[in-house]
Amino acid sequence: MSEFKRPTIRCRLASTATAVHIRPHGHGRVAEIVAKMNAPPLAAPPPPKWTPSTEYEFIAARLPKDEAEDLIERSRAWMVANPSPPPRKPRHTQTHVIDEKVLTDLFFEYSRRGVIPPTELHAATLRKAGYPEKTVQKFLDWKKRMEDTVDERQATLDLIFCKYPTASKTKPKPKVIKAVKKKMV
Repeated sequence: MSEFKRPTIRCRLASTATAVHIRPHGHGRVAEIVAKMNAPPLAAPPPPKWTPSTEYEFIAARLPKDEAEDLIERSRAWMVANPSPPPRKPRHTQTHVIDEKVLTDLFFEYSRRGVIPPTELHAATLRKAGYPEKTVQKFLDWKKRMEDTVDERQATLDLIFCKYPTASKTKPKPKVIKAVKKKMV
């Protein structure tokens, strides 16, 4: 019986005199699987770095005395070598106290009439409620943009929801009840 010889990558010369590698396992999905099976093992990942638990004193209280002292000493040395980062500053330093009752009263009054409050009165109410001037200006810019583009937006809506004159109208068919004759067998 002959011994199994592991196939090796062979090169052959093509007509252009360049080396062409021949895959010993063939081509296709099976060849890819065989190549992965025969590939050398991957390098082992590096061992994880040791970091102490935040409750290292609690854990040390439940360990034998010599292990507890070693854990506390090692953990404190690590804490000194790796101080925690300073706390982040809050993103919003200004806090605005908003009086929602002022806005609620305004909208309640105008909703009974079924209209939207005037823009200037709405802006004045926002200022009175405690909103920053930047927010009020943003509201006024948005309101102006909506008023400027009302015709364009309405034309787009009319185009979307319009009734085409060429559309055929369906006529309802009258229902006819046909008599059913039973066969006598």
